[in-house]
Amino acid sequence: MDIENLTPENLANELKKDIIGQDQYIKDLSTALWMHYLRYDHFRQTGTHLESPKTNILVIGKSGSGKTLAIETLANKILNLPLVVENASLLTGAGWKGNSVDTLALRAVAAAGGDEDLEKYAIIALDECDKLFGSNRVKDTSFSPVANLLTFIGGSMVTFEKGNEKITIDTSHMLFIFMGAFSGLEEIIKERINGKPCIGFEAAESSKEPLPEKNIFKHTKHVDLHKFGMPWELLGRIQKISAMEELTVADYKNILLHSTSSIVKKYCDLFSKSLGVYVGITNIAAHYIAQKAKDNEMGARGLNQIVAEMLQPAIYELGSDTTINRLHFNVCDGELIVERIHGERADGYDRLTIDDRIVLESVPFSCIRGMSDIWLYAKKIQDHSKITGRLTMDMVLAAKYILAAAISLMLMQKDEYTPMTMDMLFYTLDDMSPNGIPEKIYPLADMHNNCVKKAQSYGIDYSQVKTTAENILLDYCQNYYMDMQQANESTYTDVG
Repeated sequence: MDIENLTPENLANELKKDIIGQDQYIKDLSTALWMHYLRYDHFRQTGTHLESPKTNILVIGKSGSGKTLAIETLANKILNLPLVVENASLLTGAGWKGNSVDTLALRAVAAAGGDEDLEKYAIIALDECDKLFGSNRVKDTSFSPVANLLTFIGGSMVTFEKGNEKITIDTSHMLFIFMGAFSGLEEIIKERINGKPCIGFEAAESSKEPLPEKNIFKHTKHVDLHKFGMPWELLGRIQKISAMEELTVADYKNILLHSTSSIVKKYCDLFSKSLGVYVGITNIAAHYIAQKAKDNEMGARGLNQIVAEMLQPAIYELGSDTTINRLHFNVCDGELIVERIHGERADGYDRLTIDDRIVLESVPFSCIRGMSDIWLYAKKIQDHSKITGRLTMDMVLAAKYILAAAISLMLMQKDEYTPMTMDMLFYTLDDMSPNGIPEKIYPLADMHNNCVKKAQSYGIDYSQVKTTAENILLDYCQNYYMDMQQANESTYTDVG
């Protein structure tokens, strides 16, 4: 997302694709991280730090409500800012074994990938920070990390050794997000709103405000957190308090059916793209799972546990029983079941989701017929695909030869009056044969056959290489399409 389209509203809209039922938290987080990004972008452009105030946030909410997922989505996937997520309850004071506060700086350096400018603007998310203050351990000041944490948050120069060199990092410009369930805080809030119990004349004279009907944590004030056990020195560095909503059955259901983070969608993505097997869920099954997660107070992670547990027996059968082409969650006689549906498994283009097909159809194919241009185009696709970093070098090179073979074959059949898009290249990959094509005078035929032979020389199964080439192509197109959308271009540019 470019800086012109980078607004709290746009960030919030992106988050809502993943996070369900937490609109206020999404707004608060999007605003805070947007301001943080503006400060970083100014430093990147000018080399000077703005003295504008940070918006450190404290987030109150149960585990599994989406606190960390929202932060990870914004920081890592959208803003590309280094993020450190730490369990604050595991931090120790100076001189004690364990994770000292200073290790947060070391992890920020690692998250920034060696970018010295970027590491200064890392985001530090401290989960379960309520346990630092809600236990007796804070009474032992020699053990407590709170004093070190205050110095770290307030801005300090942290020096540590990395190999044979010493690295110093300034924490002044980092953004801090504190998270926790804060069990027991609700009673403190109620007492402040209603006052302490009175008897006699005082009871008759006292005027009590009605207690909030829902989510009392929305009414949290700094004084409540101080009474809970947080020192004023820390509270003075927290500019925003945000409270998570209690997820409803409808929220859980929407997570399963509509969130891009739906565990059902993730299983479908995995098995459809690797095996041609689709995973689906009926409306009644989604409601059943949602109700169970709500009743057990498991949070959104509970959905993952229920789905994973139910799928395991069916997943075990997928490898040996190749007649299964669909797994479907349903409810039969009041019980949740996973139906095994038999049929021919999808392959190649047929296994792609509608969204994948739209991406392929939206990215232009632009390559001239010169052999060097074809090879460079195949290399461009490979270099701009993130998945190549997870493959062996032999597989990457073999797949690149297959891509070059497909491009040369496609150009042989190209109609100059027909706009070419990447779905046609995907189709071409689908139709390719390990035997090549009959020899022709046309030079592209020789290139196609030579590339197929080169790919086979690596000794990897041809169908596996072809599938890998298709996945690399799809990944390239998804990255291109995402960049194109973020730039808000109305027309597609040449990628050749």
